[in-house]
Amino acid sequence: MHTRLQTSLRYLIVNADDFGISSGTNQGILRAHRHGVVTSASLMVLRTAARQAAEYAAENPLLSVGLHVELGEWNFAGNQWRSVHTAVDIRDAASVGKELHRQLNMFTELMGRPPTHLDSHQHMHMNAEILPIFRSVAEALEIPLRSCHPAVQYRGVFFGADENMTPRPDFVSSANLIGAIKQIPVGITEFGVHPGLDLALDSEYCAVRPAEVEALCSPEVRKVIDESGIILTSFAQIKPIWSRNAGPTVARNP
Repeated sequence: MHTRLQTSLRYLIVNADDFGISSGTNQGILRAHRHGVVTSASLMVLRTAARQAAEYAAENPLLSVGLHVELGEWNFAGNQWRSVHTAVDIRDAASVGKELHRQLNMFTELMGRPPTHLDSHQHMHMNAEILPIFRSVAEALEIPLRSCHPAVQYRGVFFGADENMTPRPDFVSSANLIGAIKQIPVGITEFGVHPGLDLALDSEYCAVRPAEVEALCSPEVRKVIDESGIILTSFAQIKPIWSRNAGPTVARNP
């Protein structure tokens, strides 16, 4: 059952990227959900730990799970992003659309249901050439496309690296997270996070992920959310579909 959101209140979604990329990452996300403030996750269906992630999700039904479409991998070097590998040519709209639907079908097979939201690895869906493809799929599924939905303000304020992608674990301290929470406006806000416990993960961000888990599980963070009257929610609980006569709605917990 859904009820209309109260426009005077503040709602917060905390979404963990890279669900399924490795077992250690899955465990970090699950810990940050069970013992912290993570409410949603985005699943990478092409990775070896995707099935384990789906099993974890089945055991934790309050964790909203969306599709984290993977079109390739890029590393930051020499003051620019360089391609490590690509799944498709992102300049070829037809190929991107075909790959998106392939991964969507894989998600449905793994999870037994459609995703609660849609996005992409390293925000590739924000590329102007392929953004319309992602918008079309999200609209057909009646789910939010992250960073692009008018009902949800995306804020990438919790990230442990500087502009050169040099790891900065101090950026993701519980104190910094609390500061960001205190500044969220009325309406629906989303924080994108990257918790994980896999120190062998092939990722520039690997060393920072455990610090995110620690901050996201901080009792002080939860205390500030509760005392501030902020409503912690998820993409599954919230249904931000706009029309002329209807605003976003939120599911009532049983």
